Amino acid sequence: MTSSPISTVTFAIVVLGIFFSCSGVAFLFSIITTESVSLILTVVYVSVMTSLSGAQPSLVDLKDVFGGSFGRLMPALSYARYSTEGFYLGVLKTYEGIYDLSWSFQVREYSFDDMTMCSLLPFAIGLVFRILSGWMLLHGSSISLSLPKSRQNSDRKEDSMH
Repeated sequence: MTSSPISTVTFAIVVLGIFFSCSGVAFLFSIITTESVSLILTVVYVSVMTSLSGAQPSLVDLKDVFGGSFGRLMPALSYARYSTEGFYLGVLKTYEGIYDLSWSFQVREYSFDDMTMCSLLPFAIGLVFRILSGWMLLHGSSISLSLPKSRQNSDRKEDSMH
């Protein structure tokens, strides 16, 4: 078995960014919906964001499919787009100066200049979800206020059945 030639630090940052953003959205969904619905919404969110990551289809292909502005906006909202690019750039970094990487950058529209952005944006996306979650917990909403009552009612029904 071989491993990718990526630094341990870069790999850890990519993995932690993915964890932080996915757990942030899961936390938000768990506040505003029931447990089973939040699980489904989180899986759908992760699946959609992964399909918009630019790995396959590429960012160029996504722009062609969705159109100019929308084709740029959809992947820009995806934590997976930045995580994928950060991982890819981390691997390519080991080959810098050894091979001509211009083709890789042209096809994927990546740049070593974006490495810091790709490392930070998954954490920023996760932070936005956590801020929204905190706001929902503090101020509530008609959705989040009504759901705990329905959860309590369903818990009471289950308790009375036992």
